[in-house]
Amino acid sequence: MVNERVNNLVVVTGRKGCGKTCFAARLVRRYAAGRCRVVAVSPVGSFRDERGRSPLPGAPVVRSAKETAWALLAGQSVLVLPEDDQAALFAFRFAWHVADLNKPVVLAVDEIDLYLSKYRADPVLQKIVRYGRHRCLSLIGIAQRPANIHNDLLAMADRVVMFATRLPGDVEVLARYTGVPAERLSGLQRFEFLDVDLT
Repeated sequence: MVNERVNNLVVVTGRKGCGKTCFAARLVRRYAAGRCRVVAVSPVGSFRDERGRSPLPGAPVVRSAKETAWALLAGQSVLVLPEDDQAALFAFRFAWHVADLNKPVVLAVDEIDLYLSKYRADPVLQKIVRYGRHRCLSLIGIAQRPANIHNDLLAMADRVVMFATRLPGDVEVLARYTGVPAERLSGLQRFEFLDVDLT
């Protein structure tokens, strides 16, 4: 399991059904059980562990970008199931603004390539990748296709957790950024993963 240190950029990748989202949900739960405030964004609503449990049991769920919903979250972790892109983008801004040196914040984004890809990059999410560590703001980005993730996230990642992937472009990207041989990556079986510390 990934070390839950603060100021951490973690990328979790793998094809559909290989265990990456369940792994990330367990990681989020461990951060929340510690001293971190967690903002978990799940655009497809499938952010659950292997038992079907929410990564943030009892946390409020927010679906919209209405400021009134967010204003009531004083100091709490939150699960964001965005009804549209605006709600997700608002969650990124919220995480940036509530980050605080006294209580670390972890932003976990499932399907991060919807918001931070080579083709589309939310400026606040890019700022979190580049400068979040100065605000005790960690990021966990989960994606099926590492080849689609923005280069900044892969280049600055502290850890990459790689589940099974078969597409040559994805294997090539992971091998280049992590130094793990392509043969080893393409040989991963379902639920098997490699956890590479890049610090």
